[in-house]
Amino acid sequence: MPQSRSRYFKHARSDFKTHAQRYRGRNGRIVKLDVNRASLGELMRLPGMRRKEAERILRTRPLANKRELLLRALVTPAQYRRWAPYLVARHSSTRR
Repeated sequence: MPQSRSRYFKHARSDFKTHAQRYRGRNGRIVKLDVNRASLGELMRLPGMRRKEAERILRTRPLANKRELLLRALVTPAQYRRWAPYLVARHSSTRR
């Protein structure tokens, strides 16, 4: 029995690494996704994002900052902790 648990946890860790690697740029830093400009498909690429949450975010844009996802109750605190490293909310007048 302990072998099957260790195999499960090993798989879970490697799955997280693949998601983290997917959002890394050439310099190894995490590429941030602008929640105000992202398409449905881009939001769906976040780890654990479901279509329901992505559509809810799209309907309530623009956001002043990514913390508004919690303040407007668009996502749960656990979801916010999972997605916050990958998100940024820029204003439409800001160019980067």
